[in-house]
Amino acid sequence: PMKHSSSFSYHPVSSAPQLFLGLIENLVENKEYLYRIECYNKDEELIGASKIKEFTAGVQSNKHPVFFVSVSDLHGGSRARFKRGKVVRFRARVNPRLERLMKNIHIKELEYTFDKGYQVFTTSGDNVENGSYHEYWADLFTCGNANFARIPFTPTIGNHDYFNGGWGRASWFGGKARTQKHFHMFIQTPRTKGGAYFFQDVGNVRMFHLDSMGLTWGNESIACGSRQWIWLNEELKEWRRKAIEEQGPQFCIVFLHSAIFTIGFFGRARNNSDALAQSCLTPLFDDYGVSAAIFGHDHLYQRSLWRSTQYMCIGVSGKGPINYFDWLRDRTDYKVMKDEEGEKARGYGVTYVAPNVKDMSEDEKIRFEEWLFSVKDKILNSDLSNFHIFETEEEIEDYKELMVNRGLKEKFIEEQIIEKMRTCIWWRYYNLKGKLVDSAFMDPVERVLDEDFINCPNPHIR
Repeated sequence: PMKHSSSFSYHPVSSAPQLFLGLIENLVENKEYLYRIECYNKDEELIGASKIKEFTAGVQSNKHPVFFVSVSDLHGGSRARFKRGKVVRFRARVNPRLERLMKNIHIKELEYTFDKGYQVFTTSGDNVENGSYHEYWADLFTCGNANFARIPFTPTIGNHDYFNGGWGRASWFGGKARTQKHFHMFIQTPRTKGGAYFFQDVGNVRMFHLDSMGLTWGNESIACGSRQWIWLNEELKEWRRKAIEEQGPQFCIVFLHSAIFTIGFFGRARNNSDALAQSCLTPLFDDYGVSAAIFGHDHLYQRSLWRSTQYMCIGVSGKGPINYFDWLRDRTDYKVMKDEEGEKARGYGVTYVAPNVKDMSEDEKIRFEEWLFSVKDKILNSDLSNFHIFETEEEIEDYKELMVNRGLKEKFIEEQIIEKMRTCIWWRYYNLKGKLVDSAFMDPVERVLDEDFINCPNPHIR
């Protein structure tokens, strides 16, 4: 067993006196650790301890295949009641939708990741109903304890994480302040120069987390030429340069909150913060070859394609779904690949990122192929519709034949899944009933660095 004693420091924000921060260093990549939190009195007597927990250290090497889970619009504490600007009894009522979501993620983790587990837990904003009150954050972490105790939590900021979004009793009673105070209190990011935007490398993918709310909802601009836009442009350029030289992650995924491509309320509106974010970010995504952008804000599921980037809206994880303008599906200037609304859409994304096989040693390649063989065996002995979408009448007939012909099924799995797992991103979206709502493979996006001036903003794409 490893014993570690950190130098814990008291957090100065008075609204969370029980919060302490500690740093554990020198962890071995992708290694499992057991831990518990112990409390001692001044006489060094043990007076309390948590249960023994486990976690796996993060993966940075691009030679490892990785899985991560993505959610959005969790709205922790959304059942809270207010009285004179304070949460009644200083405790937000549990959000039952959030509690159910977190349990489902925990229970299904090993099944959906073929026993690998998630390397990171990502969000696309609105982690809590009202970021002005720390009680809401307590509800988020209470509901997600089984996951957050062992999976690194890397959220994105949304408008509700600043405050409650501008409406309701929480706003009337003093929750209007556009502050990132509680976000930074509970979320540790690599950024040290202010702002709630950052990036991290996980396996063979670079993840960017943006503050896309703009000055309408928040206090950080995303406009062309703003400090955040300049930072993103420089970091994307550096990522692409290294990717060309095969010195770093080959894939790039961006997380943000704004509904930049949806047929929902916010995605269809003109001249709002979502439209601004789309106009200012799409030039960068297209120029540098971003593989995917994952976002929320509109409470629906939608996967769209604009040029070479996939856009996934997953804004129906923990709050009530909102119906969208489905008659607009065929009238967009971009391609809608898949959409779903209502309770059938409530769920989360599971993303697999292929390793960079070129950097592997022969032994590592052998172990990777052995793992792929085990994945193939698991799918072969499962319902194929849990891993691949069959929607058209012709596809459904093919599915029926595959399920009764083991030889054809094995060939299909090898060609349509396993072969692509060697080089691609594999996106799946499951609802809470365990149904696969959507699935797609994404090839690496090739780009040549162009030093020409980036034309920004783009016209609004609707």
